[in-house]
Amino acid sequence: GIAGRITLTADADTPVRRAVVSLTSPDGTDHRSVVTDDEGKFAFRALPAGRYALSAEKPAHLKNSYGARRPGRPGTALVVVEGQQISDVRLTLPRGGVITGRLTTTGDEPMPNTPVMAVPVAQATAGGRSTGPAEFSTDDQGVYRIFGLMPGDYLVAALPAVGRGEVEDRSEAEYEAIVRALGQGIVITAAQPNTAPASPIATTGYAPTYYPGTPVPTQGLPVSVAAGEVKDGIDIPITMFRMSTIIGTVIGTNGAPTRDVSITTEGVGPTLPLTSALSIRVSVPDAEGRFTLSNVPPGSLRVMARAGGVTRSADGAMQTIMGDRQTEWAVADIAVTGENIDGLTLALRPGLTLSGKLTAPGAGTPPDSWADTRISVQPVRRSGGNVVMNGTPMSAMTTRSAMSAADGAFVVTGIQPGDFEIVVQPPAALSAWKVQSMMLGTRDLRDAPLTFEDGNVEGASITLTDQPSIVTGTLSAAAGTPAADYYVVLFPADRSLWHPASPRVKVVRPAADGLFSAQGLPAGEYRLAALSDVEDDEWKSAAFLESLLGASLAVTVKDGATTRQDVRIRLP
Repeated sequence: GIAGRITLTADADTPVRRAVVSLTSPDGTDHRSVVTDDEGKFAFRALPAGRYALSAEKPAHLKNSYGARRPGRPGTALVVVEGQQISDVRLTLPRGGVITGRLTTTGDEPMPNTPVMAVPVAQATAGGRSTGPAEFSTDDQGVYRIFGLMPGDYLVAALPAVGRGEVEDRSEAEYEAIVRALGQGIVITAAQPNTAPASPIATTGYAPTYYPGTPVPTQGLPVSVAAGEVKDGIDIPITMFRMSTIIGTVIGTNGAPTRDVSITTEGVGPTLPLTSALSIRVSVPDAEGRFTLSNVPPGSLRVMARAGGVTRSADGAMQTIMGDRQTEWAVADIAVTGENIDGLTLALRPGLTLSGKLTAPGAGTPPDSWADTRISVQPVRRSGGNVVMNGTPMSAMTTRSAMSAADGAFVVTGIQPGDFEIVVQPPAALSAWKVQSMMLGTRDLRDAPLTFEDGNVEGASITLTDQPSIVTGTLSAAAGTPAADYYVVLFPADRSLWHPASPRVKVVRPAADGLFSAQGLPAGEYRLAALSDVEDDEWKSAAFLESLLGASLAVTVKDGATTRQDVRIRLP
């Protein structure tokens, strides 16, 4: 069994009561949870022999794992032998950071029951692709308190009733004309849905507002918070902004206007929850390809058009969209400042194609059918910025997928130009099969960024195997004791193979007995290095890998084979 105690910090004996402690086997089949008592103690009894990951969490505290250097980092597996009782496990669960302040409207009136969230700056600059953080809400005095934050820099976003309750912003003369018309018994009707108004009516409304009071994420002021720190006084004034109307035209690949498209919009910036989704109204393009976006708040807006797989009713008002057949695309990024925009053009471009076949190595026994295996072409994710390829933001590119036929043949269509990676997901019955190589002629498509700039990629051969390569070994100190408090980095000896999406770079943690294991590395020559710590995504940097070369060991990986490399650490 495993027993121990959860405390607030390593140098304080303050127990953390009612924390949830979880124990999970590496394959996830054995998962158990207990709750700490008034002394912060916990115990798991009658455990089968094996390796287990131990973690603890509690609201307002930072989730932590056994063996992690700090909260939020990978931990070290505990090793339990038959009949063994580990009774001295100690895990800290520090309090998270807190950001608090007040939302007020004009005249210093409180804004109650309004969602507020803290978005990590790294997410805010990555094109809105990361999972959004939790929402908090203001009380009756407009005060909010966001707790349980990891140390870091955040953009604080207030999410008032976005797009609801907008007010028409007419001139005095316009209002007088309306009153005269009503006095004469003239009925004034709203514009028909899905049609562009002849002259857009200006409106004002709320938009997501970032501290210290801007609707533009890039103009927000980051707020830094440490573990256990309370950052007070982060007040945000909430005002109504002038909404814009955008009128544009879709041009088909033949150079003529087209209406057989679907048009969608998304804000450029942090991921926001559905409860604050912008209520931008999008009209269906008319016979001349003209469309209207109305009720658009200030900020950065991305407009996307997709064609193919779109049919419409006889009157042209209703669309039927089949996303898997939408192979043509156009993207435009717009800076919205409160002024109307007329003349936006979305020129469709044909998507590109990846085709090929799934195979199995001759030494294995391939399945009878590869049917229902999903092949996805997805944009390479890069942290720390919104990457642009030939004017197209990477975050605007979508993942395109296709299912393989029984014989393994596949065709993925509608791919936009840019850098991508190929992901293969066999059905549950074939979950033991992993990618061994992705060849196009003599080149493995994974050994450099897969760039769809020069045209289609045809004739790819994706080999899967149920006997992936394994690199294993033990980290130990000079005295022979396990050196579990380290990271093991495996990377190619050939510098030309270093790129962010490379499957040849892996970072693993050893267990408490020092044993580490990395699976699925393509065959080739590698270097192995042991480090005391590795930051998130640091290993994607060529400069980081270069710094490891001098103190690394040579390792040869062979397809379907297990390579053993024990490492002796020279502790300072």
